Amino acid sequence: MKIHIEPVSSVVQKASVTFDAKECEGAQLSVLKRLQATATLPGFRKGKVPFELLKQRLGDGLEAEIRQELLQRALRQIRDEQPSLKIVS
Repeated sequence: MKIHIEPVSSVVQKASVTFDAKECEGAQLSVLKRLQATATLPGFRKGKVPFELLKQRLGDGLEAEIRQELLQRALRQIRDEQPSLKIVS
């Protein structure tokens, strides 16, 4: 993950975050495991739904969850590296 913070004004700063493919795959796996634990589909025990079926069922919702996971990771890293920054979304 690469984070670049640039000043926009004397009070506001802009953060640009770039993720590599491994981080995106890790986030996808993390989200799928979390969703799998609570997923229930006919023919499968709770928590045992295959990832491929979850991907089919969730579609764009899965992408949104992955983006949210990556955003949370980036925000945590920014807070750890620069605790003096106040983060407002």
